[in-house]
Amino acid sequence: MKQILFIINPHAGQKTVEEFEQALQRELEKLPPGDEAIKIENFIPESPEQMRTILRQKFAENPVDILGVVGGDGTIMETLPLLVEFPQIKLALIPYGTGNLLAANLGIPKDFIASLDTLFTGQARRIDMARINDNFFALIAGVGVVADIMENTPREHKKRFGMLAYLANGIRTVLRAKRSRVKVITEKKTYSVKGVTVVISNAASFLGPCLPLTPNAEPDDGLLDVCIIKSHSNRDYLPTILEVLFQSNANRFLSRNVINFRTRRMRIESSKPMKVQADGNVIGTTPVDIEIIRNRLQLMVPKTEFDITADSRQVTQESSLIEMIKCYFSAAQSEADSGIKK
Repeated sequence: MKQILFIINPHAGQKTVEEFEQALQRELEKLPPGDEAIKIENFIPESPEQMRTILRQKFAENPVDILGVVGGDGTIMETLPLLVEFPQIKLALIPYGTGNLLAANLGIPKDFIASLDTLFTGQARRIDMARINDNFFALIAGVGVVADIMENTPREHKKRFGMLAYLANGIRTVLRAKRSRVKVITEKKTYSVKGVTVVISNAASFLGPCLPLTPNAEPDDGLLDVCIIKSHSNRDYLPTILEVLFQSNANRFLSRNVINFRTRRMRIESSKPMKVQADGNVIGTTPVDIEIIRNRLQLMVPKTEFDITADSRQVTQESSLIEMIKCYFSAAQSEADSGIKK
């Protein structure tokens, strides 16, 4: 008998737990008679710590075949330590949060019903994951401004505006960003720059509307894709972000303030403590050691090839207020200029 356990984050997304359970029941009724031998169990954790404790006990007593995570990227990140301990368990993503960027980047439909279909009829794909100090991430980690944005964006804004909440809050965060001397140490080279952001990607070829910070990232190549954005002042940083946002060629960075490279492991140090996030959760401050773990995660994906480019266009269409974002950045620049004059 195939056993599937669903972890449901009741705080993620805009749907209720009851809506999910009703949708799940409808999909179960559609399954062919031969698939009736499926045992479903739902679990709604009160906290990440409780979730890991109870799941570890469940897996040890009676391991499940598939763990279905109903939530966003942060919920998935909380389950990764368990999947390292129990590598035979497959992970199925049911996009339910704000960004759901891991699902988007790996070709998993963001549609609620279609993602359930992937769980029942899809195939397992092995992908890399990464360790960052004592934590793990499957999608992306970030140091500095990107972590500040994750921490400071209110939950109610994320539920109402989705990815736009991060972009809008990011403007204010950029203006208040504290620059630091950052040292990034890799196997082959050491980078020492003055900056505010380091992005470390395992699987994110795009991070949201028009934001290809690591355009060549692949989830199973055994490499981390890294982007460092240098900055000497707020006036310097804002135009760099605008250039990244609105460049026409996602595979080419024109700015002298952007550094891209690949590595298997790295260490990040900074002259002042900088916050660190992994798959949407703030996990501490620098310094951090990061390394790739090759083919450690089994993920359920559609059997038919999914057009990630088309999905990226769909995400972009959801942010049809791109002109509004430009205005936000223009206003932010004016605010920075006023502060300088004062």
